[in-house]
Amino acid sequence: MKLSVISPQSIQQYAIVWVEINTPVGNLVIQENHAPMIVEIEPNSEILLMQENGKQMSILVVQGFIHVTHQEIKLLITKEA
Repeated sequence: MKLSVISPQSIQQYAIVWVEINTPVGNLVIQENHAPMIVEIEPNSEILLMQENGKQMSILVVQGFIHVTHQEIKLLITKEA
């Protein structure tokens, strides 16, 4: 599954197994073939992800949205730290 992290300064892409986000209504884990959706990310929260190479990493998001399709996730960061 592909994750694109899009911010005003850059675009980064990762091959991932899953991503975990915090939303204003709770925690959400997204894997391949997840139902399509657009969700607001909880302000000032950490996004956790597992890369296909087995490495886990996190991304701090001040403000943003996540757009999910069956095969791709786009993390749109609208405000950076």
